[in-house]
Amino acid sequence: MKTTKALAKKLLPKRKKDGNKGDFGKVLIIGGSKNMGGACVLAGLSAYKSGAGYICMGMPKSAHIKAVPKLLEATSLILADTSGTINAKATTQIKKHIKNIGFDVMLIGVGLGLTSAVESIIKNTNLPLVIDADAINYLAKHKKFNIIKNKISILTPHPKEAGRILNISATQVQKNRLKYAKQIANKTNSIVILKGHETIITDGKKHIINTTGNDALAKAGSGDVLAGLITGLWAQIGKQKQFTKKSAFESAVLATYLHGLSADIASKKLTNYSVLATDIINHLPDSIRKVSK
Repeated sequence: MKTTKALAKKLLPKRKKDGNKGDFGKVLIIGGSKNMGGACVLAGLSAYKSGAGYICMGMPKSAHIKAVPKLLEATSLILADTSGTINAKATTQIKKHIKNIGFDVMLIGVGLGLTSAVESIIKNTNLPLVIDADAINYLAKHKKFNIIKNKISILTPHPKEAGRILNISATQVQKNRLKYAKQIANKTNSIVILKGHETIITDGKKHIINTTGNDALAKAGSGDVLAGLITGLWAQIGKQKQFTKKSAFESAVLATYLHGLSADIASKKLTNYSVLATDIINHLPDSIRKVSK
């Protein structure tokens, strides 16, 4: 099965005329490090543009200083860190903030750096999870995917990260993308988005292949945008349909389609050479409008 505009329209979350920001989902983003503060901004902007109602960026102080002026609409949480990378002490802060705010879903990993905080945070929180980038790399390196088997989660590996999860090369992954995407989904009990040409979304049994996007997406930051988009849409869809593997799968399918469509629209204006991650975000309203017609 492949994605279509009709399917995307069907999956697009409805907007309540009398809705408040809580109705459209509260998103917590855990990421950023000394030299990668922009990742949280890209994810946060994308989540907001998807329609999510409330975003908080949890990051170390060094990233916080750079990120906050770039996303005035988001709240922020300065987390305990060691040399610009959050450490396990941040877990207590995060747990307290989740209790105070009532977040619906958490994205972890964008610009994070490799840190044991990933394991501590995942083990000690109970939110639905979008696991991206260095959170994937940490879990793969330390063979810790057992800690997410009883959680509702979405994993977003590119081929190299997929190879790390399965202890094979990216080249091998690319030779049979569907087979290995399903293996990862079954190994982790997660929804898996195997990024790349004709991105695959699977729960380990059923799968769908995305039909939008182009080589303009092969640029730093586009994965952060996708991670934020998934999280923002799931915050809304989960609020309407409950946070289940089904709503996770639907959110992953819709986000991947809109992400690629935004790149397609941007490329027509800017060429495939010149599209930046921020251009994908800026064209999300165009892709949502096109799908909703």
